[in-house]
Amino acid sequence: VRVCRARVGDLVSLTDGRGAHARAEVGSLRPHVVARLLDLDRAPEPAPRWIACGVPEGERADWMVEKLAELGVTSFQPVDATRAGWRFGQSRLERWCRLTRAALGQSRGRHLMEVLRPVRIESWLETAEGVAGTRWVGDAEGRRPGNPDPLVGRAWAGLVGPSPGFDERELRVIEARGFHAIRLA
Repeated sequence: VRVCRARVGDLVSLTDGRGAHARAEVGSLRPHVVARLLDLDRAPEPAPRWIACGVPEGERADWMVEKLAELGVTSFQPVDATRAGWRFGQSRLERWCRLTRAALGQSRGRHLMEVLRPVRIESWLETAEGVAGTRWVGDAEGRRPGNPDPLVGRAWAGLVGPSPGFDERELRVIEARGFHAIRLA
Protein backbone atom coordinates (compact mmCIF):
# COMPACT_ATOMS: atom_id res chain seq x y z
CA VAL A 1 0.00 0.00 0.00
CA ARG A 2 2.77 2.45 0.93
CA VAL A 3 5.53 1.43 -1.46
CA CYS A 4 3.50 0.57 -4.56
CA ARG A 5 0.66 3.02 -3.83
CA ALA A 6 -1.93 0.34 -4.49
CA ARG A 7 -5.54 1.40 -4.98
CA VAL A 8 -8.82 -0.46 -4.85
CA GLY A 9 -9.32 -2.24 -8.18
CA ASP A 10 -5.59 -2.62 -8.96
CA LEU A 11 -4.34 -6.01 -10.14
CA VAL A 12 -1.40 -7.43 -8.19
CA SER A 13 0.91 -10.42 -8.55
CA LEU A 14 1.53 -12.60 -5.51
CA THR A 15 3.92 -15.45 -4.70
CA ASP A 16 4.73 -17.59 -1.69
CA GLY A 17 8.39 -18.01 -2.75
CA ARG A 18 7.87 -21.77 -3.18
CA GLY A 19 6.54 -21.83 -6.74
CA ALA A 20 3.01 -20.44 -6.43
CA HIS A 21 1.99 -17.40 -8.46
CA ALA A 22 -1.36 -15.67 -8.19
CA ARG A 23 -3.12 -12.68 -9.68
CA ALA A 24 -5.46 -10.80 -7.42
CA GLU A 25 -7.57 -7.65 -7.42
CA VAL A 26 -7.29 -5.24 -4.50
CA GLY A 27 -10.71 -4.98 -2.81
CA SER A 28 -9.96 -2.75 0.17
CA LEU A 29 -6.99 -1.09 1.84
CA ARG A 30 -8.14 -0.26 5.37
CA PRO A 31 -7.92 -1.47 8.05
CA HIS A 32 -6.10 -4.31 6.19
CA VAL A 33 -5.42 -5.03 2.55
CA VAL A 34 -7.98 -7.46 1.16
CA ALA A 35 -7.59 -8.88 -2.33
CA ARG A 36 -9.76 -11.22 -4.39
CA LEU A 37 -7.89 -14.14 -5.93
CA LEU A 38 -8.34 -14.29 -9.72
CA ASP A 39 -6.08 -17.21 -10.61
CA LEU A 40 -3.35 -19.36 -9.11
CA ASP A 41 -0.76 -21.70 -10.59
CA ARG A 42 2.38 -23.50 -9.41
CA ALA A 43 5.77 -23.81 -11.07
CA PRO A 44 7.89 -26.90 -10.44
CA GLU A 45 11.00 -26.61 -8.30
CA PRO A 46 13.84 -25.22 -10.47
CA ALA A 47 17.09 -27.04 -11.12
CA PRO A 48 19.52 -26.28 -8.26
CA ARG A 49 21.65 -23.22 -9.02
CA TRP A 50 23.99 -22.76 -6.09
CA ILE A 51 26.50 -19.94 -5.68
CA ALA A 52 29.22 -20.02 -3.05
CA CYS A 53 31.16 -16.82 -2.67
CA GLY A 54 34.07 -15.47 -0.70
CA VAL A 55 34.02 -11.96 0.73
CA PRO A 56 33.69 -9.37 -2.05
CA GLU A 57 35.49 -6.06 -2.08
CA GLY A 58 34.13 -3.22 0.04
CA GLU A 59 30.38 -3.08 0.66
CA ARG A 60 29.30 -5.09 -2.40
CA ALA A 61 27.81 -8.07 -0.55
CA ASP A 62 24.27 -6.64 -0.26
CA TRP A 63 24.22 -5.75 -3.95
CA MET A 64 25.51 -9.22 -4.85
CA VAL A 65 22.86 -11.01 -2.77
CA GLU A 66 20.11 -8.89 -4.35
CA LYS A 67 21.29 -9.55 -7.92
CA LEU A 68 21.78 -13.30 -7.35
CA ALA A 69 18.20 -13.50 -6.08
CA GLU A 70 16.89 -11.53 -9.07
CA LEU A 71 18.75 -13.86 -11.44
CA GLY A 72 17.11 -16.96 -9.98
CA VAL A 73 19.97 -18.50 -8.00
CA THR A 74 18.39 -21.07 -5.69
CA SER A 75 20.98 -21.00 -2.84
CA PHE A 76 23.65 -18.54 -1.75
CA GLN A 77 26.46 -19.89 0.41
CA PRO A 78 29.04 -17.45 1.84
CA VAL A 79 32.41 -19.23 2.17
CA ASP A 80 35.43 -18.37 4.28
CA ALA A 81 38.77 -18.75 2.54
CA THR A 82 42.34 -18.51 3.80
CA ARG A 83 42.78 -14.93 2.59
CA ALA A 84 39.40 -13.56 3.71
CA GLY A 85 36.55 -14.54 5.99
CA TRP A 86 33.05 -13.17 6.43
CA ARG A 87 32.22 -11.03 9.46
CA PHE A 88 28.78 -12.39 9.96
CA GLY A 89 26.01 -11.98 12.48
CA GLN A 90 22.28 -12.54 12.76
CA SER A 91 21.54 -8.97 11.59
CA ARG A 92 23.37 -9.56 8.29
CA LEU A 93 21.49 -12.82 7.69
CA GLU A 94 18.16 -11.09 8.39
CA ARG A 95 19.09 -8.20 6.06
CA TRP A 96 19.99 -10.60 3.25
CA CYS A 97 16.72 -12.48 3.73
CA ARG A 98 14.82 -9.17 3.41
CA LEU A 99 16.82 -8.34 0.28
CA THR A 100 16.01 -11.73 -1.29
CA ARG A 101 12.28 -11.23 -0.62
CA ALA A 102 12.40 -7.76 -2.20
CA ALA A 103 14.37 -9.11 -5.17
CA LEU A 104 11.82 -11.90 -5.65
CA GLY A 105 9.09 -9.28 -5.98
CA GLN A 106 11.23 -7.05 -8.20
CA SER A 107 12.01 -9.89 -10.61
CA ARG A 108 8.50 -11.38 -10.36
CA GLY A 109 10.13 -14.70 -9.60
CA ARG A 110 8.44 -17.68 -8.00
CA HIS A 111 11.15 -19.25 -5.85
CA LEU A 112 12.89 -17.51 -2.97
CA MET A 113 16.68 -17.86 -2.85
CA GLU A 114 17.95 -19.65 0.25
CA VAL A 115 20.60 -17.70 2.17
CA LEU A 116 22.94 -19.82 4.29
CA ARG A 117 25.42 -19.04 7.06
CA PRO A 118 29.14 -18.93 6.13
CA VAL A 119 31.18 -22.14 6.14
CA ARG A 120 34.83 -22.92 5.35
CA ILE A 121 35.50 -23.44 1.63
CA GLU A 122 36.58 -27.05 2.24
CA SER A 123 33.28 -27.87 3.94
CA TRP A 124 31.26 -26.41 1.08
CA LEU A 125 33.33 -28.28 -1.52
CA GLU A 126 32.49 -31.58 0.19
CA THR A 127 28.78 -30.71 0.15
CA ALA A 128 28.91 -29.53 -3.47
CA GLU A 129 30.12 -32.96 -4.60
CA GLY A 130 26.53 -34.15 -4.15
CA VAL A 131 25.20 -31.55 -6.64
CA ALA A 132 24.48 -33.09 -10.01
CA GLY A 133 25.29 -30.91 -12.99
CA THR A 134 28.03 -28.49 -13.92
CA ARG A 135 30.55 -27.25 -11.37
CA TRP A 136 32.40 -24.04 -12.13
CA VAL A 137 34.68 -21.50 -10.50
CA GLY A 138 34.91 -17.89 -11.67
CA ASP A 139 38.36 -17.12 -13.04
CA ALA A 140 39.50 -14.23 -15.25
CA GLU A 141 41.67 -16.72 -17.18
CA GLY A 142 38.89 -19.29 -17.57
CA ARG A 143 37.05 -20.15 -20.75
CA ARG A 144 33.88 -18.40 -21.86
CA PRO A 145 30.71 -20.36 -21.00
CA GLY A 146 29.76 -20.67 -24.69
CA ASN A 147 26.66 -20.11 -26.76
CA PRO A 148 24.15 -21.40 -25.99
CA ASP A 149 25.17 -21.00 -22.37
CA PRO A 150 25.50 -24.48 -20.80
CA LEU A 151 24.34 -23.12 -17.41
CA VAL A 152 20.91 -21.90 -18.51
CA GLY A 153 18.13 -24.18 -17.27
CA ARG A 154 20.50 -26.77 -15.81
CA ALA A 155 21.68 -27.68 -12.33
CA TRP A 156 25.01 -26.16 -11.35
CA ALA A 157 27.21 -25.18 -8.44
CA GLY A 158 29.31 -22.06 -8.89
CA LEU A 159 32.14 -20.71 -6.80
CA VAL A 160 33.45 -17.15 -6.73
CA GLY A 161 36.55 -16.30 -4.75
CA PRO A 162 37.05 -13.61 -2.15
CA SER A 163 38.41 -10.28 -3.39
CA PRO A 164 42.05 -11.26 -2.58
CA GLY A 165 41.53 -14.60 -4.37
CA PHE A 166 41.98 -18.21 -3.33
CA ASP A 167 45.41 -19.42 -2.26
CA GLU A 168 47.28 -22.13 -4.22
CA ARG A 169 46.19 -24.96 -1.90
CA GLU A 170 42.52 -23.95 -2.22
CA LEU A 171 42.84 -23.75 -6.02
CA ARG A 172 44.28 -27.29 -6.15
CA VAL A 173 41.41 -28.63 -3.99
CA ILE A 174 38.80 -26.78 -6.09
CA GLU A 175 40.20 -28.26 -9.31
CA ALA A 176 40.45 -31.74 -7.77
CA ARG A 177 36.73 -31.53 -6.85
CA GLY A 178 35.78 -31.15 -10.51
CA PHE A 179 35.26 -27.38 -10.75
CA HIS A 180 36.28 -25.94 -14.12
CA ALA A 181 37.27 -22.30 -14.58
CA ILE A 182 34.94 -20.02 -16.51
CA ARG A 183 35.22 -16.32 -17.27
CA LEU A 184 32.29 -14.40 -15.81
CA ALA A 185 33.01 -11.06 -17.51
